[in-house]
Amino acid sequence: MSHIRIFINEEPLTVPAGASVRDAVEQHDDGLLGALDDGSVFVTDGRGIDLAPESVLHGGSILRVVVSRRRSARDHHADA
Repeated sequence: MSHIRIFINEEPLTVPAGASVRDAVEQHDDGLLGALDDGSVFVTDGRGIDLAPESVLHGGSILRVVVSRRRSARDHHADA
């Protein structure tokens, strides 16, 4: 199996080729998975663009895990 090197919160991480954002977060800090699932944590690329947890990573990907105190984007219609 081949591996790729990515960066998550400025730390290098080696993940299997074909790994998803969710896989990388789990490998980086599995305690964040629940927060990723409930929307209180989200992941962006190096440009600040939100990434879906199922997005497949490529070598050199830069990820930022962001803790949000706001409701998740999935809940933004809850008040409508």
